[in-house]
Amino acid sequence: MPRLVRPSMKMKKFAREYVRTGNGKASVLKTYNTKLDATASQIASKNLKNPLVQEEIAKVLDKEGVTNSKVARGIKKIIEHGMRTKSLNEVKPSDTLKALEMAAKLKDLFPAERRQVEARTLNLNLEGKSQEELNDVLKNLENEMKSFRKMTQSPIIQDAKYE
Repeated sequence: MPRLVRPSMKMKKFAREYVRTGNGKASVLKTYNTKLDATASQIASKNLKNPLVQEEIAKVLDKEGVTNSKVARGIKKIIEHGMRTKSLNEVKPSDTLKALEMAAKLKDLFPAERRQVEARTLNLNLEGKSQEELNDVLKNLENEMKSFRKMTQSPIIQDAKYE
């Protein structure tokens, strides 16, 4: 009879804490019996690669209502909103986008072959720019997004049912 493999209580607590904080090292320091940062970093790295911990993180997120389709809908809404020229003056979506990105990472929505793309950061300084300069920035972002879409045809985002 095969042995059922389940996450330990510490793994479960780590997963809950990691979802709460988004910080692996801090989650280990709170969960495990260690005070050393280096040890905490190693344990966090090992835990985040562990399929049992990944499943537990997914369970916690699902319980909190963070589903794959909800993440996809949020990303789609931000992209659509960002495509409108007026939105550059009205809304700063970087905080929401960062939260959605974190949720997508926690849900492991970035397949291994695309992980290199997630390392790229976008840092825009839009203060003091004229409407014409903002339009140029927006056009450049649109072109980059089109290139990115061609490169990453995500079935998760394509299959999500949008409102």
